[in-house]
Amino acid sequence: MIEVQNQMRILASDLIRQKRVDFIIGYEQGTLAHTSRPCIIDVRTSGPEVSEKLVWNSYCSNNLSVYLQKFFAPPVQGRKKDAAPPLRIGLIVKGCDLRSVLNLIREKQVPRENLILIGLPCTGMLDKKKMEINKDELDIEKNIQDSCLECRFSNVKGVDFEITGKTREVPGDLYEVVRLFEARTRKDRLAYFEKEISRCIRCNACRQACPSCYCRECFADQKDMKWLGSGTMSDTMIYHLIRIFHQAGRCAECDACFRACPEEIDLRTFTRKLAKDVEELFGFVTDFNRESIPPLSTFSSGDSDSFITEPEEGG
Repeated sequence: MIEVQNQMRILASDLIRQKRVDFIIGYEQGTLAHTSRPCIIDVRTSGPEVSEKLVWNSYCSNNLSVYLQKFFAPPVQGRKKDAAPPLRIGLIVKGCDLRSVLNLIREKQVPRENLILIGLPCTGMLDKKKMEINKDELDIEKNIQDSCLECRFSNVKGVDFEITGKTREVPGDLYEVVRLFEARTRKDRLAYFEKEISRCIRCNACRQACPSCYCRECFADQKDMKWLGSGTMSDTMIYHLIRIFHQAGRCAECDACFRACPEEIDLRTFTRKLAKDVEELFGFVTDFNRESIPPLSTFSSGDSDSFITEPEEGG
């Protein structure tokens, strides 16, 4: 990864020197060993040498696209017509980050013309918890994050600058964990969901970490009594069901929500289940095609409705 890192730094330095960007969003060395953290560089007050702080290694897990919408949030009412133009952002992206970026572009949250996307090859990010458990194990594959084990988009496409290098091979079974979940009875699936969600402390970390959860006013923050539950399901379960279903056809499978959860709730099984359903029912995958329209944003008379008419068969 050193060669990729060096190329990334040279490219970032050139962009700064040519004044093509106002900010660069990437990664820098974390405070603790075996960590990297997001790094937002204001290059308007920095020289090209600041690019030397950028790193690329097996700990760059964060999905950096989550910061973009804050740069391009709708202007407050009464903004002057002669206000400064939107900022130009240079963004370091791996496959899952890029899928999230393109989703934001499709949903008109981020202007493509104000982005310079720098794509890096990804061989998978290491899971610190796995490393602690397998500390005497030399097989790196046993320490790769679960989301990386099922990734089919480790090689980016359609970026402004692509740094080539080694990437992961596409796995054989993309939905192995989901198939095990589907093999359970409906009663057992619900029991598993209830057990996992029962640990939720409603910190909203999953929402804040997700690039697709960008609503300025979230349904979960409503104080009106009409939003409070009156059925058998708890408000916490309703919150997760709605948030998860909002990811249908939009989730980039980066596992940011799962990594952010302090209770380590298995959110990924549920989001992956929806990704599998959307692919099988509508033939749609959140990929690198910025022109594609997610199934919940459009309608076709040929769309499957088995999940409504035959819910047991439809999953």
